[in-house]
Amino acid sequence: TPATYRALDEQKVAEVRSTGACTPYEKEFTRKDGSRIPVLIGGTLFEGSQEQGVAFVLDLTERRQAEAERVARKNADTANAAKSTFLANMSHELRSPLNTLLGFAHLMERQPALPHEAKEDLAIILRSGEHLRMLINQVLDLAKIEAGRTVINETDFDLHAMLEELEEMFAF
Repeated sequence: TPATYRALDEQKVAEVRSTGACTPYEKEFTRKDGSRIPVLIGGTLFEGSQEQGVAFVLDLTERRQAEAERVARKNADTANAAKSTFLANMSHELRSPLNTLLGFAHLMERQPALPHEAKEDLAIILRSGEHLRMLINQVLDLAKIEAGRTVINETDFDLHAMLEELEEMFAF
């Protein structure tokens, strides 16, 4: 028994001597290798005896591990729900100003007096904005897939065209 439990043990022995039984209590035993085992201990004296009785020692290791796993699973579920809520809110907060920017860029694109260089710059803004919108939608789609609220529909795409588009966006 570790020294930290000696006072509790003495209290429980006194309880058995005065009342004939002790309420079950938790403590730890130390193994030879130094590891500790959580246990539940209780006992009672035989009727009419002050020295003989029966006691039990229940190893709580599996129960503690199961409780720790339950708590970890609950924390992981809570964190996952918070992440999903965050992603949904952030995608909305990002999409709203992005849609405004893209809308104004489309309006500017229609102006006939716009110089050629400005039209090229505007085209880059529009491509980058559409790419950003696609990324935001994909993050939201992943959150929905993870939550089991959507189905994955596989589609083919042109990897070279996508890489060229990315290269054009980041060239500046």
